[in-house]
Amino acid sequence: MWTYSDGVGARRDRRSTHGEEPGATADLHLRALQSIDVSFTIADPHQPDTPLIWVNDAFTRTTGYPFAEAVGRNCRFLQGPRSDRATAAKLGDAVRERRPARVELLNYRKDGSTFWNEIVLAPVFDRDGRLTHFVGVQDDVTARVEARAEREELLARERRTRSSAELATRVEEAARGRLELLWAATNGMVSALRRAPAALRALTDVLVPGLADLAVVDLAGAEGAGVDFAGDLAGGEGSGRIALSGLDGGLVAAFIAAEAAGEPAGPARGLVGQILATGQPVLISQVSEADLAAATTCPAQLDAYRRLRPRSIIAVPLSAGGRAVGTLRLISTTASRHHYDRDDLNLTVELGRRAGLLLENAHLYGRAHAVAETLQRSLLPDMPNIPGLTFAARYLPASDTARVGGDWYDVLLLPGGKVGLAIGDVMGHDLPAAAAMAQFRSTLRAYAWELVGPGEVLDRLDRLVQGLAMDSFATAFFAILEPDPAGGGATLTYANAGHLPPLLSLGGTGEHAVRPLTGAQSIMLGVTATRGRDEVSVPFPAGSTLLLYTDGLVEQRGQDIDDGIGLAAARLAGYAPAAGAARTGLARAELEELADTLIREVAGDEPQQDDIAVLLVQLAGDVLPTWD
Repeated sequence: MWTYSDGVGARRDRRSTHGEEPGATADLHLRALQSIDVSFTIADPHQPDTPLIWVNDAFTRTTGYPFAEAVGRNCRFLQGPRSDRATAAKLGDAVRERRPARVELLNYRKDGSTFWNEIVLAPVFDRDGRLTHFVGVQDDVTARVEARAEREELLARERRTRSSAELATRVEEAARGRLELLWAATNGMVSALRRAPAALRALTDVLVPGLADLAVVDLAGAEGAGVDFAGDLAGGEGSGRIALSGLDGGLVAAFIAAEAAGEPAGPARGLVGQILATGQPVLISQVSEADLAAATTCPAQLDAYRRLRPRSIIAVPLSAGGRAVGTLRLISTTASRHHYDRDDLNLTVELGRRAGLLLENAHLYGRAHAVAETLQRSLLPDMPNIPGLTFAARYLPASDTARVGGDWYDVLLLPGGKVGLAIGDVMGHDLPAAAAMAQFRSTLRAYAWELVGPGEVLDRLDRLVQGLAMDSFATAFFAILEPDPAGGGATLTYANAGHLPPLLSLGGTGEHAVRPLTGAQSIMLGVTATRGRDEVSVPFPAGSTLLLYTDGLVEQRGQDIDDGIGLAAARLAGYAPAAGAARTGLARAELEELADTLIREVAGDEPQQDDIAVLLVQLAGDVLPTWD
């Protein structure tokens, strides 16, 4: 994020040491990672020996090492005499080569006991491609490794006693296929981490035909889960089917018809009701008539399921918050090669566990998202109705945040027929930045009401920030628009604390119709004590349009910020304001269209890296301003 500061138009990089945006996004992510039961670590490659700088509670539970004993050390302290050096070296190679790696390594807990650790290591790069950190996800897979070793031993015995290499090959291929399926399904869910319905559809799409002829995910509503995950994630419609995949359209249609034939499942009716009530998985390796009767809720549904000709069924819970909030069902038909066994059940249980964790995280994120949106709407002003003035405003939070940020704009009626115009940008994103923004905005309003000049308003605001030791930096532009008593226009007096220069169109169109307001530049708020900020007054003739904006509009990856400002100026220069008092509504519509054009053509289609605030102010060409 860039600002104009120091009074000379120099651009400054407000990013942290390793290129990351400071603020609360990282804090929100760390809190989310702290709440999960997967061990997660962060290491700093810019320090000697790449030490850990953060571990979550799951890491402590897995290894026995508390935060204070783990941070500051390279993660090789978990290795011991029996750790495979060649496997460990792969992690060191990945760090040196700045690439991801995935290994299984025998590690040692603090008490000396051993466990098999599946380690997924990945580099983190900032938006400029610079390496900032390495993240590690660790999972105790001792049971899986031991089971695999036991299975391999059994296979060896089988080969020795029966001389059946073919059988061993088939078992190995099946185990490898299950691991590949687990990896593919997990990757599919992670790729849509913040869109739970899409992630669950990705899961069922991988399972068909890899493991099933039909795969379906159902979520319980509030009545079945205590928390309405289905309502939150599927548009507020309560319990229902979130994902369904089948081998062909006919099979899907037959399944839907069979489900529709059933009666609403009570707390322990039908297979779905049973799973939700008990939280226990079910394996039906060879479906019998009695199994079908127990899995359905009425004779009509039983008849419909008979026509499906199911061969094997697996149903497992999706757990979140300590309770079953949904089910994952896999069905193979008699025309299929799938015949489920205990290994298939174990694989599906693991997939259900991961899907449940995704649901819980998506639910928490969605609630935080809704709270943040409500907060942001409450902090931004409604445009006042001022004769002769037309306004259009836009606010778009960064696409990777919780829909709230530190950018703001304001329009306020002042005594004596004056109008205050403000725009600002508090460093950071999310709730802390929004809270700081609210303080800046409300304080600026209070000082502006005292009818001091824009420079004095920013001076007072800066002194308050310094005096209260507010841990925030901000840029701000504040102007006072005063109508000419004789009519025909107004005067704009402004001061600028490190903000990008607004653009003023003097009513015409063409190359020279727009001028940047580059005067009265001073350092941003909160950096150092500043006194006597300059002010500049410029004519604001009838028909003029003023564009105030934050850097999210004009700063795009791979593009010079001056190019972005030039593009915004070109769009403003091509705008012809409506004329005539009778066209007030049309003028507002055209100004709103200009605001949309700026967002669409200047900000572009790339995912937002920063918040965007835009305020357009137009003075009518033939209406005498009478704002008091």
